[in-house]
Amino acid sequence: MIGRMRFLAPVFVVLVALPAQTVREPGVTLRSGCPVDAPGVAELAAGTPVKVRFALASEGRDCFAVSVEVDGARQTGYLLAQHLEGLEAFEQARRAAPPISLPVVIRGGNLAAPPARPQAQPRQPGRPQPSVQPAPQFSFASLDDPGRTHTNDSLRGTTYLIDFWAIWCGPCRSEMPNLHRAYEKYKHRDFQILSLSFDKSPQEVTRYRQGRWKMPWLHGYVDGGFENDAARRFGVSGIPTPILVDPWGRMIARGSLLRGSYLDHTLDRALNGR
Repeated sequence: MIGRMRFLAPVFVVLVALPAQTVREPGVTLRSGCPVDAPGVAELAAGTPVKVRFALASEGRDCFAVSVEVDGARQTGYLLAQHLEGLEAFEQARRAAPPISLPVVIRGGNLAAPPARPQAQPRQPGRPQPSVQPAPQFSFASLDDPGRTHTNDSLRGTTYLIDFWAIWCGPCRSEMPNLHRAYEKYKHRDFQILSLSFDKSPQEVTRYRQGRWKMPWLHGYVDGGFENDAARRFGVSGIPTPILVDPWGRMIARGSLLRGSYLDHTLDRALNGR
């Protein structure tokens, strides 16, 4: 993630020991709970092995309970997904029968307090979930049709992926193959993508789309980037920041589970009501 450095249903997997990888970047603070503005338990130096215990929903971010040995004693606490490696293996393990073991490591960076978010309730087939955080209000002029504006209301009834991105963001460009595959696979199932650019001007996006990646979905321009009111309401502190919104306008996933190989699996679950 570039910039200022995020499913939501609880996931529990029992793990047994496997050799852990090591921290490759500067250490982070192990917290006593989620959200991660909870008191610190220990400072974890680069090279510290960490094992995931389980994942859970917390305040709109992927939060993982982990265990780690500090000064000869086993400590437990919480870290964000962005500070861990091996999450693809964790997702595979989540769908398998426990007990399963996984090596994960801390990925460096500063922890930041996430925006407030209520716990999601279990999905009831055929009915909207009773208590899920709605997407903040937004309104962005279309980059393709000057007379059109993309808003919560204009997209209601559709499952859509809001993708905060920029051409100058390498990780954003790396997601282009995944986004194009997902769009082609699901576009006939009431699925849409709204890419919101942090670039210097809308014209840069227009020129970029004349190249290899046509991005044949909806587009808007985020004037002011991270300081934009809508970006602030969505809690965007780094890009790419993908956020999945259901037909009732509620945020049902964001961050790492909407990137890379996770994207197709997450969309399949959302669109099939699983």
